[in-house]
Amino acid sequence: MNNPPLDFIHIGLGKCASTYLQHVFSKELSYEYVNILNLAETARELARRNVDKVPLVQFPDVASKRKPRIASSECFTFAFLNEPQFKGRMKALHEISPKLLGESKLTSKILIMVRDPVNILRSIHEQYIKQGGWLSYREYYLDFNELLVVTLNLKRIMTEYGKYFEIVVLSSDELKSDPESFWEKYEGSLNVSAPSKEVCDFVANQKVSGNKSLGDRIFTLAMLNKVSALKSVGLETSSEYQKLFAHESPRLTKSIKDSWIWGNRRLVEFASDNDLRGVRKIFNCSEANSFQDLFIDADYQRHIERNFIAPLSEHSTISSSLLDSYQESLKSVVA
Repeated sequence: MNNPPLDFIHIGLGKCASTYLQHVFSKELSYEYVNILNLAETARELARRNVDKVPLVQFPDVASKRKPRIASSECFTFAFLNEPQFKGRMKALHEISPKLLGESKLTSKILIMVRDPVNILRSIHEQYIKQGGWLSYREYYLDFNELLVVTLNLKRIMTEYGKYFEIVVLSSDELKSDPESFWEKYEGSLNVSAPSKEVCDFVANQKVSGNKSLGDRIFTLAMLNKVSALKSVGLETSSEYQKLFAHESPRLTKSIKDSWIWGNRRLVEFASDNDLRGVRKIFNCSEANSFQDLFIDADYQRHIERNFIAPLSEHSTISSSLLDSYQESLKSVVA
């Protein structure tokens, strides 16, 4: 590809340091960070509608560009965590996204970030709660299994993107444990200078990502979400309420839905332990101990081994010791 407008596009995987990297890319003064969230949303919407005809995307002429131009969105590979009606459309997203980006010739290189698959599963469940859900991990695993199978089918993702791009794979586990080695591989594989240590440290220390793990607070958020869902459905399905308060209903139900995700989430993210203690007393906290307990069955273990771990062994940027650790992590949660 001759002089593509972007040096590379980072496409996820989701829950693999995407938000951290996006903040680093946007704050690094030697980069030009290009916002392509609208393209990712286009890909998601096409997947929802199961439409495979994609629009061509035009970027300004880049003949005189002086800085590396980088774009990022995990939404090209990661979606529908809390949209059960679309959980069967992940395959479509993984076909439409590379087609959308590839046919528009936006870049020659794609960056895929990976992580211990067990930790991805844990983070997917937490993100589902952050987006308004309330199921326990076990319930989510069973109900959204089809989505989880496709989301971590790295082999298929690489096959689809490989039709258009050179694929670079790096690990967020290495970014955390050995950042010097990570950024060295980043430079060598992507032919782009690494961001400054000052920018990386600033983003890490300021915790500007806004998507931190909630730890054991996640159960409280899930229960608040469940209450919001019951309130919303209760009012919407009450014929007596709709008849007596028809003028009020649209405004009130919208208010409940608007506060459902972000109102609950921000409360749990930022309230003090003392403030949340009163909230927890409302719920049956005996369920909290097992709420996030991870497990996978033998079929899913084989799926991850064949379609996530095995494809990584073909990339020199992922060490054998890292792959061994992923394998051991899988074994530890097999039910």
